[in-house]
Order: sequence, then structure tokens, then C-alpha cells
Amino acid sequence: MAEAGFSLDTLDSRLRSDDTSQAAAAAWEVLHLAERFADAMAWETGVDTVQALAAAHSCGEARRYLAVPVAGRSAHLPAAEPADLARLLAYLTTDADRLLDSAARHQAAAAQQAFSALAGTWRTTP
Repeated sequence: MAEAGFSLDTLDSRLRSDDTSQAAAAAWEVLHLAERFADAMAWETGVDTVQALAAAHSCGEARRYLAVPVAGRSAHLPAAEPADLARLLAYLTTDADRLLDSAARHQAAAAQQAFSALAGTWRTTP
């Protein structure tokens, strides 16, 4: 899971960092990964395409409120489940007041709800 990019555990620990710039960069990556993941899920058979596209859109909108990280490179998409990304998005919506303003938290919350709904159908489809 942690090839050349971040693992979800690494992103989780960086989100909780006391270094605001590191935490903000991790928030940007979480939203970016979740957007890419949701977009990819939209093409899967048995997945609610509307929910997947809504999740991707909400992640993109939330990320729009953050500055682009000035160092490093974009994380590779790790093997993840929607529930894993929903957990990281939930952190952004509840505990990341120092990183996201209310509009960005609202978008992250919408993405988290969509990912939670997708988690119920992912892996249960034939």
C-alpha cells in the first residue's frame, strides 16, 4: 500500500500533525485521492454512479479551498476501501477546524456521506 506514495495510515498521521502546513498538505492529498477514487468507482458495475460522481465533485470542491502543497508530489492511489477514505474525510469534517473553513468542511462532509453510502455497495455487488 505504501509504494512510492503515501499509505492511508501515513496520511492519517500527517492529518493529525501539529505542523499546520504538513496537515494541510495531507488534507489536500486525502481530498485528491478520494476524488480520484470516487471517479474510478463511477465506472464499476453495480456502484451507484450518481453517488460516486457526487463524492468526486464534493472532494474537488473541498480541495479548492486549500492551497496546493508547495513541496512533494502527489500520492499514488493506494489500495483502499471507501470506508477507509470515509474515515479520513470524517476527520476533515469534524476535527480539522484549523485546516478547512466552514465551506470546505461542508464539502468534505458531503463527500464523507457519499463515501459512506458507497461503502455499503462496494464489494457487495456481483
